[in-house]
Amino acid sequence: MMQNVAQCLRIPTVGALVLTWIGCANGGNEAAAMLPEVIHGLVLSESVTGQAATEALGGIYEGEVTAGDTYIGRYGPEHLRATLYVSRFATPEDAQAELAAMADRMSSGTGGYGHHTRATVGEVVLHSVFGHGQVHYFYVSGLDVTWLASPPRLARAAIAELLHVEVDAVRDPLKAPEPTEKVEL
Repeated sequence: MMQNVAQCLRIPTVGALVLTWIGCANGGNEAAAMLPEVIHGLVLSESVTGQAATEALGGIYEGEVTAGDTYIGRYGPEHLRATLYVSRFATPEDAQAELAAMADRMSSGTGGYGHHTRATVGEVVLHSVFGHGQVHYFYVSGLDVTWLASPPRLARAAIAELLHVEVDAVRDPLKAPEPTEKVEL
């Protein structure tokens, strides 16, 4: 799965990425600042940071990348595994460009992903796709591109928790939109 995510995340040259969580401090532990300890009842069981995280995603960035630019958190037991990927960019524009490139690739069915949708939830534009037995959500918030891969039965509640919104604010990706509901593709 890591390799498939890496294919969809590949972007043009990006300058050095800054990976400290502004306004968050946790005794110098950057992973703790970037990755929540629990997502919808699933406890963080493994985190990968720095160069290891960049390598785990198959070297998704072209150009200069500093160790620690990407954080990967794995949550819960294997049969309920959710994975959170967070990458911090130098500017909000760089983050938006990465999201746009990902959305373009997802819309074309790259890497075994399909059914791309986009909807505004709270203050973010939330993208969703299906692939590899999971629901995948991705969005930009400030300097960060965040990607959540989750089992379908947990996905909606997990992303609502990450976005700090009610579950009802997130359209159920397993149901077709209502005839009057506009879903951007």
